[in-house]
Amino acid sequence: MLGDSHPMIIQEYIKNSSGKDIRVIVVGDEILGAMMRVSNSGFKSNFHQGGSVKFLEIDEEMKNIALKASKSVGLKMAGVDLLIDSNGYKICEINSSPGYEGFELATGINVSNRILQYAISKK
Repeated sequence: MLGDSHPMIIQEYIKNSSGKDIRVIVVGDEILGAMMRVSNSGFKSNFHQGGSVKFLEIDEEMKNIALKASKSVGLKMAGVDLLIDSNGYKICEINSSPGYEGFELATGINVSNRILQYAISKK
């Protein structure tokens, strides 16, 4: 199993976040909002893998982490996935092409429109 033909990603298990995470959408220097994703089985909470979504009031720590994370990898549009640790949040991943159907469902925010508005403002 441990060979060049079988790449692996190993990450810390965060017990407090088992089966749930937070997705924050960033466009430019703006945080559009956040949603909580909850798995209906197992630890993966992705919306397209059967997870449920709900609106989440975003706090300053989430905003700061998401903005710094997207800027650190040079992204103008990102989905930053956060795990909930006992003493704050940890970045799970930074998506350059995040799915946002669940985010739109949870928040009512039209992400495509906001991306378009951002692109036009940079013209």
